[in-house]
Amino acid sequence: AWNDSWGSARAIGMSGAVSALSENVEGAILNPATLGLMKHTSLDFSLNYRKNQSDFNYNGTDNSNSINRFSFSSLGMIYIYPVYRGCVVMSFGYQKLKDFTQSQSFAGYTSGVQRNQPSLYEENSEDKRGYLGSLYFSTAVQVTPNVYLGGTLNFLSGEYNYNFDIERRDDQNAYGLMNYIRKFDTQDDLSGFNFVLGGLYTMNDRWRFSMALTSPSWIKVDEEIRQYLFAEDQNN
Repeated sequence: AWNDSWGSARAIGMSGAVSALSENVEGAILNPATLGLMKHTSLDFSLNYRKNQSDFNYNGTDNSNSINRFSFSSLGMIYIYPVYRGCVVMSFGYQKLKDFTQSQSFAGYTSGVQRNQPSLYEENSEDKRGYLGSLYFSTAVQVTPNVYLGGTLNFLSGEYNYNFDIERRDDQNAYGLMNYIRKFDTQDDLSGFNFVLGGLYTMNDRWRFSMALTSPSWIKVDEEIRQYLFAEDQNN
């Protein structure tokens, strides 16, 4: 699964409700009409800390995997331009949308009882790294005292790197296979765009109704694939 990376702690904690209550740069991504609620020019940024830990046992061998890292999440500016009636709000910045980072590995002996074969020692690892971010430009207008409309154009960019390694050893010399190694990895460069249209109606201080339409994302992928295979037996 890909992890959503956008937003401050407030936005993540409010989940979908933030699409009507944002009132900061996150509104440019979720519902640009909420930018019209801003009362002053602002500069916002946020950081992200991620911690994942998994512990498991593979046929009697304990394994542990962990990810701990800080990463940049967003930087954006909102500028308010007053007009004769209402206001026009403009915003631009950068927002990380997806975090592709995942890592899993294990090592141990295969179960010879289940396969009715002597055991092989295995080491397997799968690693995913990368992100998808948006350089965005947004605007919102107050068309009536209670109605706001907005739009955002997102220029998408990012990368995705995948690595999968397998190593098997015939420590019991049951198959005459001394060593087997396979490595597979890809490197992808991502680029594209999409747009968001939004509307907001404020009934009073307690009730707001929002609607946003996000277009499909047009993404170009430039991919490089590399494979490595090595096998060694008693006869080399």
